Amino acid sequence: KLLRLQGVDVFAAMLFLVQSARRRPRPWHVYALDRARRLYLPFLGWSAVTYLILVLLHTAGSRVSIPRISSETLVTGTAVHLWYLPFLFVASLLIYPLAAHMWTPRPAEHAPANKADPPTRETWLLPIAAAVVCAVIAILLTPGILGNPPVSGLPVLDRFIALTWVRWSAVFWGVSAGVLWCSRWRDSAWLWPLAI
Repeated sequence: KLLRLQGVDVFAAMLFLVQSARRRPRPWHVYALDRARRLYLPFLGWSAVTYLILVLLHTAGSRVSIPRISSETLVTGTAVHLWYLPFLFVASLLIYPLAAHMWTPRPAEHAPANKADPPTRETWLLPIAAAVVCAVIAILLTPGILGNPPVSGLPVLDRFIALTWVRWSAVFWGVSAGVLWCSRWRDSAWLWPLAI
């Protein structure tokens, strides 16, 4: 039931991992700036637009409340649905090191691999191990397993954790599936359940 409710998170994590693993790795700070431009700047822009619309509606006599601007607005935005963009931003930054490590040149960039080559430890053991580790983390982060989310003492961080705590399990399930998909296991019949 939980995975059904968080399907968007699973597929978002898989998408970040698979897309990042298909591109030549960039320095982390370059990737972070690109993610900020694509995810966090639109979040700030839509927060500003939403805030202005709410102020205009309020001054026109509507009974909408104007959100209070505080440091928490940096992760929640000015509308209830906007918190998801900072969540995607942080998730993509956390997934990128694994994706960059998994990058393999495309066939046009190197000599074609011989399909008769026997599988090596790197082609089957490491993806399986990474997928299992991610699955274990996903199970541990399932709501109710570890209890309440941790508290840092920083209001902004605590608000972000409170909003996203139930989503991280799904992110790690997505990373687990993405690791297998990016490896040579993607041609295996064992992965057909991922396509369903």
